[in-house]
Amino acid sequence: MLDSHSYFTFNALLKASKIDLKDVKYYRHQEIDNTDKTLSIYDLFMNEPKKFDEEQQKQGADDVYSQPFLASFVKTPNNETVFVGLYKKEGYQRNTEGNCIYKLERRTELSEWSGRIFVDYPSGLPVHRHPINIENGLPIVQILKLEQSLPFPGFHNFTWSTSKLNIIPTDWQNTLKHMKGVYLLTCRNHHKLYVGSAYGENGFLGRWISGYADGEGGNNKELENFIQNNQDADFHISILEIAASTDSVNKIIGNENSWKA
Repeated sequence: MLDSHSYFTFNALLKASKIDLKDVKYYRHQEIDNTDKTLSIYDLFMNEPKKFDEEQQKQGADDVYSQPFLASFVKTPNNETVFVGLYKKEGYQRNTEGNCIYKLERRTELSEWSGRIFVDYPSGLPVHRHPINIENGLPIVQILKLEQSLPFPGFHNFTWSTSKLNIIPTDWQNTLKHMKGVYLLTCRNHHKLYVGSAYGENGFLGRWISGYADGEGGNNKELENFIQNNQDADFHISILEIAASTDSVNKIIGNENSWKA
């Protein structure tokens, strides 16, 4: 009987591609760039791969990409880890700020799995690690079909910070702009709730972008005053109810009032 823990791992995939694990460094990028909070690394990879490659070359230290090969991963909005690609390090140079700019060449090995393989990347594992030091070999937990992108998590599971509305994945935006209904704002650090509704152009997305992307209260005076008096307020959006295509504006507002009650 085959041992799935040995065969269905990313380490095993590298070995099958005749790549020595000792020559590889794993690196998992965060979903959001640490220095530029408006930059979604995942969305950059999915929609602007050349720009992603440019951003990936920038590192603060010269030991981050320490091995000849780099196996690159990105943390997704669903808190999963997707494989980006295999790169060969061709050296680096420092810029005027003292940071390292690596020269990375994207390799053809494993290129067919880019954006399709998801691995179990333990939460306590450092963002960059040698494969030979990873005990479980990074189990492969999901493989997407060709041309299949990260699926929308569903309305019941969707949650998103108002501070990151400008970096919602493109595919998710297309879904949210075509749906209307009732939503909930949760201020986790102040334990406050706000019920709202979306019934205008571009559905949920249009309402959220126009109302909360600028850090204001979306024309609700009480909410605006609360935000102004609590600059540390951290709001997350979730969806309470999806309106039917035949529902009128009055019907959606009525549903909103029911949720408030």
